[in-house]
Amino acid sequence: MIYSAKSDVGKIRPNNEDAYLIKNENGLYVFLVCDGMGGHKKGEVASQMARDFVEEFDFSFDGKSDDEILQILRDLVNKANIKIYLKGKNDDEMRGMGTTFSLAVLYNKKIYYAHIGDSRIYVLKDKLMMISKDHTLIGELIEKGVILDSKDRADLKNYITQALGSSSIVEPAIGSIDATDVKKIFICSDGVTTYLDDKSIEKFVACKKSPQEIVDAIVDEALKLGGRDNITCLIAEIGD
Repeated sequence: MIYSAKSDVGKIRPNNEDAYLIKNENGLYVFLVCDGMGGHKKGEVASQMARDFVEEFDFSFDGKSDDEILQILRDLVNKANIKIYLKGKNDDEMRGMGTTFSLAVLYNKKIYYAHIGDSRIYVLKDKLMMISKDHTLIGELIEKGVILDSKDRADLKNYITQALGSSSIVEPAIGSIDATDVKKIFICSDGVTTYLDDKSIEKFVACKKSPQEIVDAIVDEALKLGGRDNITCLIAEIGD
């Protein structure tokens, strides 16, 4: 297993509200990207709180069934959410803060994931597949069959329907997939997907370069195409 990550403040934002984490717990690999929101460093606090919570979390999956592991992830998300939510409620300077949360855990040849917001989790098999779901107004409208033109998409693109810490109750997307034919895991904030569509991302992720070279190239491309947001991505190449 080889992996790398990169985060860049971008060309416009005064500070970086993204956060990421990669950790290895005796062969259990944890990958996380968070994209904070709330303005004036509130988002930076929310994303860092989420990151710290996951870093300190005890991923004791040994001997657990799939259902038990998914419940562990659900509990993790709910506890992190309440911690961030209460910080925002009890500190006037932090009121209204929140963060996206895209977590993938590779364990025992399966990928378990927990997701909230519009950062994204992809896996590369024979082709790139998104396994997360955008919690956005655009995503919900498209799912209901509403046809949106380019102006509609531009007007609505920043409306997120769920974020960690923005409400006392969240409904994360929780699930798992078989990792036996997964070649790579890729997670990114919308600082990437604002500028690169899935086909463009696939070209970078599927290439034969090292994980560090890939994340460097993706960040450089997002900067070249505008870089109006913080940009964060991580990639893990799964060995045999």
